[in-house]
Amino acid sequence: RNSVTINLDATALPEEGELEKQPNDFKTISLILTLNSGMGLTGKNKKKNEVELFHGNIETVCSSLEELKKENFGLYWDYFAPYFIEMKNKGYTETFSYIVYASSGEKYVKKWIDKNNELVNSFYDWSSGYEWEK
Repeated sequence: RNSVTINLDATALPEEGELEKQPNDFKTISLILTLNSGMGLTGKNKKKNEVELFHGNIETVCSSLEELKKENFGLYWDYFAPYFIEMKNKGYTETFSYIVYASSGEKYVKKWIDKNNELVNSFYDWSSGYEWEK
């Protein structure tokens, strides 16, 4: 029997009757990421390696941040979310994913980084030049 069970913490869901948005509320992002992670265990995702699964998740998170940015606020939404949104819009999520796994010791990660050294350097140039206060 193939099945996936997803458990959600009740605090990850909006409170009944909660009308006012709270600062740094990432409940929706958390829910999306939880559901997306469950998808990593099914269908064509079964054949993906850890970096590819992480890449899919980071793409989803960045897209969700962009979609939900207008209706959220707080330090994390105002300061950190734009970085990840711009990273996605610049096409760096795959590169970011491999950099995250660079210390894993996996041969396929080292091979990808060596083969895509220009992209890695481009990402680092973009990231180090990113304007945090816009």
